[in-house]
Amino acid sequence: MRTTITKAGSSFSIDIPPILLVACGMENEVELLVENKKLIIQAYNQPRQGWFDHFQPNSVDVNGLEDLPADEGDDEWVW
Repeated sequence: MRTTITKAGSSFSIDIPPILLVACGMENEVELLVENKKLIIQAYNQPRQGWFDHFQPNSVDVNGLEDLPADEGDDEWVW
């Protein structure tokens, strides 16, 4: 698809058909990247978004530290 670049104040804009935005999962915010002289527009995903959505506190193994190997010695570290 070909579109035009339009001056908008001190910036520029392009018209993107809504069907393309929906197909790419883009909403209010996007990420802009430049790779090999190409402008890439991709959906903005917040880092670590949804990490705890399915977290179940009762499923955490609290005894997992018992299986770790013991330290080599009890000596204090000298700096």
